Formats: sequence, C-alpha cells, structure tokens
Amino acid sequence: FKRKIRVGKEKWYEKIKLSYSGNTRIAVTRIKEKEFFHSDFMRDWQTGFKHSIPISASWTAWKYLNITPSITLTDRMYFSRINQSWNEETQALQRDTTTGFYNVFDFNASLSFSTKLYGFYMPSRKLFGDKVDRFRHVFTPTVSVNYRPDFGTKFWGYYGSYNQTLYTDSVDAVTGLYVPRMDEYGQPQYLTQTYSRYTNGMYGNAPQGMQANLHFSLQNNIEVKIRNDKDTTGKDPYKVYSIRSEERRVG
Repeated sequence: FKRKIRVGKEKWYEKIKLSYSGNTRIAVTRIKEKEFFHSDFMRDWQTGFKHSIPISASWTAWKYLNITPSITLTDRMYFSRINQSWNEETQALQRDTTTGFYNVFDFNASLSFSTKLYGFYMPSRKLFGDKVDRFRHVFTPTVSVNYRPDFGTKFWGYYGSYNQTLYTDSVDAVTGLYVPRMDEYGQPQYLTQTYSRYTNGMYGNAPQGMQANLHFSLQNNIEVKIRNDKDTTGKDPYKVYSIRSEERRVG
C-alpha cells in the first residue's frame, strides 16, 4: 500500500503488506476415453480452485513497542460435495454426490508485541585497557497470540455427521438382516460418525479443531565494542562483535 511518490511521513496503511497466490487443478481420471466428450464437467471432472491471501503489518506504538498483526485467508472452490447417511434397509453406508458451487473458507490470525531493552557496561581500563570500549546487553522480549477457529462445527457446514446403527451378531430369520443392539431402555444403539463433505476435493477441507496459543520468548544478545587498530581514516574506529546470543521460548 505504499505511495509511488512519498510526501511527508509514512502513513499507517503503507505498512500493510498483502500478497495473493492462486492454484487450479483439473483431473479427469474417472472418465473413459470414449466418454470424454459426453462427460459432465461438474459431475465427472475433479476440479478445484485455491486462493491464499496473507496480510500482515508492522507498527510502532509509543516509540518502543513493535506491534505485528497478521492474518492468512484461504478459500477453496469446488463443484461437488459428498453427503453420507446410514441406510437401515441395506444396513450399509449410503454415499451421494451433489453438484453445485461450494466455497470452503478458513483463516488463522496472529498478533505479536515486542520491544528492545538495552544495558551498558563500561569495563575497567586497568583490566581491559583501551582496547575494549564497552559491553552492551540487548533484551528482546516477544509475546505472541495465535488463533484459528474450529471449522468442523455445524456453523460452517464443511463436515457432516450421521448415526450408524450398532448390530448384534444375530440375524433376523424373516428379513435376513442383523438385529440392532439395544440399550437398557430398549432403544437402538447408535454411533455418531463425522465425515468430510469434501473428501474428493483437490485441496482438501478446512481444518477441524480450534487452536489458540500464547507464546513468550526472550532473546539475549551480549555485544562488545572493540577499538579497530587497522582503521587509519577515522571512519571505522570500532568493531562490534556478538559474544553470546540465546533465545528462550515458553508456550
């Protein structure tokens, strides 16, 4: 969102970064060669479109606090989906394919805060002489939050469920079907099965399960500023070396 010709200070929206990537896949493996020109595009062809849009920004608040929000949007487009149910007459799973235009959307977001704290130490000249000018200790604490909702709920409609009847090993002499298993109240017992409506989707389905994480990290860096004896121009009188760097994460 940066201006081509910048006048004055950088605007807040110029720090927002946005990109886009798209993919398309088409498969016709289930169609015989002689049936190719008579096939139905939505029913017989496996077609999928995927769009991904990551958005991020980086702002500074109160001069010292860095705030970095980000969100990634993903959209999948299909022309068919699957509906499953339990057929009591055949005592088997029934699977139907419906055609149409279906969007499978998901996103995940994060927000991080970081800053830098500095500490300086002037060494003893008796111990280090004039070679070592000073030590600097840099603390970089970072707190980040990540969140992704549960796309397996009924609200989104990306996953379906059905009740599968449980049976005994006994067979009914009249119908030739297995006898349903009963509970203590004389009611048939069921097992709820959850399934993805886009099992055949070229780019899969939106993820199940909510994710919410809090992370804390602390990076330590100790630097030493040493006089550059090789410099004779005065342009580079000191060299800075990192003598210890470590990072600890929690969460």
